Amino acid sequence: MPGLVNLNEKQWEILLNKPRSIQFLQTKRAKKYLYFFLKILISVLVLSILIHKVSLTDILVALERSRKGYILFALLLLPVNVFFQFKKWQLLLKIEKPQASQTEVIFSLLAGITLGFVTPGRLGEFGRAIFVRDAHWPRLLGFIAIEKLFALLMIYFFGFLGLIYFLKTRLEYFHLVLLTSFFLVIFAIILFLLLNPKIFNNLLGRIHFFSGRSEKIKQFTSAFQAFSSFKARRLLGFCLAQTLTYILQFSLLVNAFSSIAITKAFLAVGATMMVKSMLPIAIGDLGVRESAAIYFFNMLHVPGAAAFNASLLLFFINLLIPSVIGLILILKNRYISNTGNSNSEA
Repeated sequence: MPGLVNLNEKQWEILLNKPRSIQFLQTKRAKKYLYFFLKILISVLVLSILIHKVSLTDILVALERSRKGYILFALLLLPVNVFFQFKKWQLLLKIEKPQASQTEVIFSLLAGITLGFVTPGRLGEFGRAIFVRDAHWPRLLGFIAIEKLFALLMIYFFGFLGLIYFLKTRLEYFHLVLLTSFFLVIFAIILFLLLNPKIFNNLLGRIHFFSGRSEKIKQFTSAFQAFSSFKARRLLGFCLAQTLTYILQFSLLVNAFSSIAITKAFLAVGATMMVKSMLPIAIGDLGVRESAAIYFFNMLHVPGAAAFNASLLLFFINLLIPSVIGLILILKNRYISNTGNSNSEA
């Protein structure tokens, strides 16, 4: 034991605290896994209840009788959806890393979608920052936050239009006008701030939390300083195009199982999107999206099985397929990195 006798005070402290550190990490990891399985359980339970409520037979019959052309059209819109996501991320990433290649942009984007697949509200998409080399990840997180703000603005705009349509027969005219006016004022203020980053950044600087001395927080908020009005307008355009593509996909899939006017389908999808974004409690929003879709499309006399199948197919097309591709790219990149390290060591 002579080695232990020669330890200095700091080394003794590290040695004595090591078991506690290991225990803390194990507890933290256990909570992480518990939280993950809880989200899976919520998704499975909600889907099971929906299948029982809608009837598995009705679901299977609707699938068998579906109009495959609409499903194929929705599937062909997947590259369009991904393209607008790519353009959004490319626009922001180029601010931080002008030399970023298209390959790096698409790889980090799909890797982020894969991480978002297993997190409520797709918060894991912030993880795309770790797949960008030679960049400050806190600043990249700031750019991703900007993208999320613009995306949420579009979701709540179309979502509110849908909700107003369904509420118009349940609210008095005065209350409906008051609610609409309040929303439009709030929407206009937020839109004005996002399209004028300098004003937004000045407002952000006055918030004590963001004006602290932490270097990470400063790097995070610096993304807002580097964001210009011109880029804000372009980002808004890409977000609008992607949201409309998503709504069109959903509307086509519903029409694959039950005929409904495209305008009414747009309103129901908008309301579904808004409710889903407000309840990020399940993996890939499974169950929540289906529940909301069934509720709103039932109000338009669309069978629950049609809404359920359309929502589930949308999950497979827009989330599962890109996530699988992203996972393959992550594993391939890791294999190449490991092979390169092995060769260099040899």
